[in-house]
Amino acid sequence: MKVPNRATSSQTKDSTRLSAPLRRLIWVSVSGVFLDGYDISIIALALLQVKVQFHALPWQVGLIGSAVLVGNFLGALIFGRIADLVGRRAMFILNVVFFVVFALLSGLSTNITQLIIWRFLLGIGIGGDYALASPIVAEAVPANRRGRILTLNWGLAWLSGEIVSFAVGYFLLHAAGSDAWRWMLASGAIPAIVVLIMRRSMPESARWLLHRGRSEEAEAVASRLHTGGLKTMMPDVDTSAVVADRPPASSWHLLWTTYRRSTWFTLLNYVFEGAPFYALSVFLPLILKTSGFATSLGAIAKGNLIFQVSGLLGILLIYLWVDRYGRKLVNFLGYGGVLLALIIYELVFPPAPITLFAIFILIEVAVWLGPASTDNLFLGEMWPTEVRGTGAGVAAACGRLSAMAGTFGLPVLIAAFGVNGALWLPAVFCLLGIVNTAVLGIETKGKTLESMWGFK
Repeated sequence: MKVPNRATSSQTKDSTRLSAPLRRLIWVSVSGVFLDGYDISIIALALLQVKVQFHALPWQVGLIGSAVLVGNFLGALIFGRIADLVGRRAMFILNVVFFVVFALLSGLSTNITQLIIWRFLLGIGIGGDYALASPIVAEAVPANRRGRILTLNWGLAWLSGEIVSFAVGYFLLHAAGSDAWRWMLASGAIPAIVVLIMRRSMPESARWLLHRGRSEEAEAVASRLHTGGLKTMMPDVDTSAVVADRPPASSWHLLWTTYRRSTWFTLLNYVFEGAPFYALSVFLPLILKTSGFATSLGAIAKGNLIFQVSGLLGILLIYLWVDRYGRKLVNFLGYGGVLLALIIYELVFPPAPITLFAIFILIEVAVWLGPASTDNLFLGEMWPTEVRGTGAGVAAACGRLSAMAGTFGLPVLIAAFGVNGALWLPAVFCLLGIVNTAVLGIETKGKTLESMWGFK
C-alpha cells in the first residue's frame, strides 16, 4: 500500500468516552450478534419436540442441529470476501434479510428435509454476521478499549441471545403445546426485522473507505465517530499520503504467507472452541436428560437456562481482564477451566446432581471467560484492512466446520458410547486449544491495528 507509517507507539491516548454515533454503531453490531445467539440456540429445546414429532433418528437430529453451522461456513467465506471488495455496510444489511426470511420458513417446515434446508440458509446469514461484526467494530473503536468492547459485543450479546432463546422456549413449551417448536424457530424473525431497520442508517467503515482512497468520505465518517477524526482513529498513519488502492487479488495467498501465523492461530482457536462450545450448548438438554439431572421437559429447560445465565460471570471476568492482562491469559484460563470440568465429570461419572450442576456452571463460566469470547475478538484484530474481512471469514468458516462436526457427532457418540464417552471429544479439543495459544498466540492488548500490521 502506498502509505508511509509515521507513528511508532502501539498505544493510543484515546478518550475513554465514546461518542453517541460510535455507541450506536456498536449497538447495531451487538443487535446482530444477539440474533446469532438466539437463532443458533433456539434449536436446542426445539429439537426435543422435533425428534418426537418427525420420529427423527440420531443422525437426523445431528443434521438438524448442524445445518445452520454448515450455512455459517459458506456465509462467512462469501460475505467476508465480498466485504473487502465492496464495503462492510452493504453486506451487513444484506445478511439480516436471511435472518427474517428463513427463520419464518423454519417454523413452517412440514418435514425434516425442509427444516434442514431452511436452517442451512438461515446459517448463511448468520455466517455473514460472524465475518463482519468484529471487523466493523474493531475498525471503529479505540485501541485501549477494543478488547472490552469486542468481548462484550460478542460474549454478552451472543449469550444474551442464547439466554433469551431458552427463556422464550421455556415459555412456549407451556403455552404452545406440541407445536411450540414452530413458534420457537419462527420467533427469531421479529427481532431481525428491528435489526434490519437499524442497520440501514449505519456508516461505512472509515478504514475501508480510506483504504480505497475515498479520503473525504473516510474523514467524514471518522469525524462522526471520534473527536479529531482520522487523526484520532488512526494515529499511526499519515492519512494525507493515502493513494487509492484496490483489495489485492492475492488476498487468499497473503493469508497463508505474509499473515500465516495470525491466520493459523485465529483459525485454530475458532476450530478448537467450536466443537466443545456448540456441541455442549445445542445438546445440553440431551446431556442433562441422559445424565439423570432431570426428566421432564420443563425441568430440563429450567436447568438449561440456569447454566446459560452463569456464563455472565465469565463475561464479567473477561471484561475486567482482557485489556489489563491480555488476550492469551484469558484464553488459557477459559480452555483450562472447561478441560478441568470435563475431567472431573469423567472421574466421578455418574455424577450426583449437585456435582453435575457445579461441573456445568464451571464450563459455562470458563468458556465465556476464554475462547467463546476471544475467538471473535481475534477476527477483528489479526489482519490489516485489505484482507481483514477475508481473514475473518476464513477463520469463522473453519470454526463453523468444527462446530458442525461437534454438533453432528455428539448425539451419535452419545448413542454409541454414552455421555461419559462422548465428552472426551470436547476435552481433547480444549487441550489442543491450550497448545495453540501457547505456540502460535499473538498478544494484541492495547495495540492499534496499524501498529501491528501497517496500513495495508
